[in-house]
Amino acid sequence: MKKIAIIGAGQLGSRHLQGVVSSSHNYDIQIVDLNNESLKVAEERYLQVKPKSSLSVLSTYSSIDELSDEIDTVIIATNSNVRFKVLKELLEKKSIKNLVIEKVLFQNLEEYDQAEELILKHGVKAWVNHPRRMYPFYKKLKKELQNKELSFTYVGGNWGLGCNGLHFLDCFSYLSSSECTNIYSNLLDEEVYDSKRSNFKEFSGAITGKLNGSKFYISCLPETSAGFMTISGENISVQIDEVAGWCRIKKMVDNKWLIEECNEKIVYTQSELTTLLLDDIEKDKCNLPGYEESMRLHKQFLKVFLDHLNSQSDTYVKCCPIT
Repeated sequence: MKKIAIIGAGQLGSRHLQGVVSSSHNYDIQIVDLNNESLKVAEERYLQVKPKSSLSVLSTYSSIDELSDEIDTVIIATNSNVRFKVLKELLEKKSIKNLVIEKVLFQNLEEYDQAEELILKHGVKAWVNHPRRMYPFYKKLKKELQNKELSFTYVGGNWGLGCNGLHFLDCFSYLSSSECTNIYSNLLDEEVYDSKRSNFKEFSGAITGKLNGSKFYISCLPETSAGFMTISGENISVQIDEVAGWCRIKKMVDNKWLIEECNEKIVYTQSELTTLLLDDIEKDKCNLPGYEESMRLHKQFLKVFLDHLNSQSDTYVKCCPIT
């Protein structure tokens, strides 16, 4: 029976757990958290979805030391402020084959290169959980957008630019088959406010930039409003409402404009995705971005917000408090 470990039993970690136990495979599942209450909630969620036919077993621990010495796949679902410490301890103490890390990876720029060295040293396959690359909708859309210079826009309110902006930036990078080359912060609002999660911060305003020949604009208004995505390029225009599961594609075919509207499921829950993710890893065809690729994007993204924080502060800020 393959061993799967989840470090961090909070909201996200417990959803990963539900995805693991919902798999058609049987696993030896091990979950670690310092908070006993979080472990209890995780156990409850595990039992809510565990099929009667499943032979999977769950063990809960309060430290990495208690995990098995050899583990097939580990999901690190802690907050970003402790994630590098967790990753370092895990790789130095245990033998890991596959590693899935939540974003925002780390708060300190120096930790990115250190983490890469550890991953390479221990020969671990590592991915970052930007799940839109797994959505069937975006896989189909990517084929429509091949070989085009594009303009991406995402606008919404109170959705967490610092916490979630990377998801859209990675999505745009994936759809355009290009890496981010520049990110600009001149449209960020001066005020930095408290996140819904204690001890973390959030930002509003917009970031803009380039993805090789393509460009993007990602905006988060202070007031709550629905998010909407638009993508435009030569002979194609796409409008997307992810939550509503709605899309409108206008494209030029044989010198005529054709308009297609579709209503389909776009967004998937993390538990649904984790079930698929484990199958993909076993088949050696994981769709998530690898650590090295995601690290490059993270470092650019983090630097923008660190520079913004330091422009507002009398003392030098080394860690960006987003998660």
